Order: sequence, then structure tokens, then C-alpha cells
Amino acid sequence: MPRPPKADREIQSDVLAELNRDGRLTPAEVGVEVSGGVVTLTGIVCRHEKVEIASDIAASVVGVHDVANKLTVEGEGQDRDDTRIAHAVRHALGWNTAVPAEQIDTIVRGGVVTLRGSVEQWYQRKAAEETVAGVAGVASVKNQVQLLSTPTSDETLREEVEEALTHLPSCDGVDVRVAAGVVTLVGQVGSNPIRRHAETLAAAACGVRSVVNQLRTH
Repeated sequence: MPRPPKADREIQSDVLAELNRDGRLTPAEVGVEVSGGVVTLTGIVCRHEKVEIASDIAASVVGVHDVANKLTVEGEGQDRDDTRIAHAVRHALGWNTAVPAEQIDTIVRGGVVTLRGSVEQWYQRKAAEETVAGVAGVASVKNQVQLLSTPTSDETLREEVEEALTHLPSCDGVDVRVAAGVVTLVGQVGSNPIRRHAETLAAAACGVRSVVNQLRTH
């Protein structure tokens, strides 16, 4: 039976404990606020590397999925509301049925969102990135989500993608090439919607690491 989510106060206590245990940051440097499960780090540190260290420590705590890193380095400012962005990102991930939101963690700093975690399919990884990129206030996305899917031979993968494409009109002349799990689609199709649908079908095949869509329309 899944463990119930931690209370905000418990998360705050655990994050503070880990920060203190690590020893590379002093209690005076980093403040920890938690609201709705989102951890916000505040304070001023003397070096850039401490910003990343704090994010990594907070994100490693059991029960933490989203970290808004509002730490500043001495002499620098912070204009964006990373806490608001972190909440909006979590909401957007939860609404996209193609994304296993519970398997994805986020770190937000200065509007830059770093995605971490693991998913079964490449299209889930891509969907998470596209969803987050569309959230207001997000400046860019660093996608560090890993794939868990079992490696599939390139030949098997090519056959699976070709079979999937047979259900689309005007895809008879599409050439499917696969190398190390990367699928490249080459040829011509009847329209842009078909071109996009072909990429979606290819991305859904088990074992696909990425899709290069070189299809042209008539």
C-alpha cells in the first residue's frame, strides 16, 4: 500500500536535517519553506556551486518532488517567482495524461526548470519537457529524465515502427531507419498532421530513445 504523502512540516524538517548533515552549507545560508509539497530554498550563498548543492540535497529527500531554488549568490539578484512556477509546473504535469507525474521531480531556479526521474517510454520524457516548456514564466527546460525501458534491437524496433505507420494514410513511402534506438523517419507524407502523427506513433514504440522527423509534405 503506498505511503501517504508527507506533511509540509515533516518535509521541511527532513530537508533541513539533510542540509545540516551534509556540512557544505551552513544553517545561516539556506532557509527552507514548504507549501503544498513544494520546497522553496531561500537565502544567500557565497559560491555558485552551493546553489546546485542545495538543490541536489533537497531533491534527494524522500517525499520531495519539486524544488524552487531561490538562493542567490552574493552580488546577484533573483527576479522570477520560482515558487509560483514550481506549483504551476506540478499542476501542468499532473494534468497531462501522457506524463507519469509521480515519477518526475523538478528543480526551478531563475525560471529554468530541471526535470529528473525516470519513465518507461521516450514519448513520456518528451511530453514532460513540452508540458513544462509551456508553463508561464518558464525560461528553459533541462530534461534529465532517464528511460527505464528494456533495450530493443534496432531491427525489431524498425519493424514495430513500420507496422505502426501502416495505419496512417500516405505513409507507404516512408523509410524508417534505426540506429542505437534513435528512429529517423525519411520520405513524404500527405500533410503536416500526418507528419506529426507519424512521429507520435514512432515515439510510442517500446525502446525508442528519440525520433528524428525528416518527413516532408507533398
